[in-house]
Amino acid sequence: MFIDNLENWIDASIIYAESKEENIYSKFCKVFADEYFNELDGFKILDAGCGDGEYTKMFFQKGAVATGCDGSYKVIELAKTKYPFCQFDIADLSAHLPYEDNYFDLVFSNLVLMDIDPIDTVIKEFSRVLKPRRNLFFSIMHPVFYLSDWELNEEGVIIHKMVSSYLSHKCVEQAFGTQPVFHYHRPISFYLNILSENGFILSKMLEPNVYESKLYKGSKKPDIPLYLFVDLIKA
Repeated sequence: MFIDNLENWIDASIIYAESKEENIYSKFCKVFADEYFNELDGFKILDAGCGDGEYTKMFFQKGAVATGCDGSYKVIELAKTKYPFCQFDIADLSAHLPYEDNYFDLVFSNLVLMDIDPIDTVIKEFSRVLKPRRNLFFSIMHPVFYLSDWELNEEGVIIHKMVSSYLSHKCVEQAFGTQPVFHYHRPISFYLNILSENGFILSKMLEPNVYESKLYKGSKKPDIPLYLFVDLIKA
């Protein structure tokens, strides 16, 4: 299944990169990362699933030795054009990564793991290339709420989301352009357990209130997270 997803993402990645320019939620993630990551001078950072390289560039500007990798050769070509001062590599995250053991000080992966199935290999590879006592930070669409529908009251005002089938693993087809891509839903416990099995210790889990942020001007109610951000340390 993942190979098909990667093949389709090769084209969809360009459309996704373009859509981020005007997407308030993408802007939220960028602002969050810019404020969260500091004191990176000399850090070797892997931006895994880098897309068009926006975060790789951000880390570079903060003084890091930043490397971006992605399975889509088209989006890597775009990243190299936009940010020629950074290193970008074509790399299938479901396979062996082309980096040395214990090499990086930070592995960062934004909204990627939910598009990979299975994730056993990528988690093992993140652990292999990361130095001991250094951090893996990843974000995914919040498994509890992302696939849940908004519920409205009698006045048509959004009041909450209806959650169902949370514990079941499932694959949902989504579209970017003409190609379908797949979102893989898994409960939070699945992620934490497989990370623990590969030597990661939870440092911090964040569920930012995107709908209440200054970037959002709509009518949706707060207190329901869109994203799950997880910061872990390799033992």
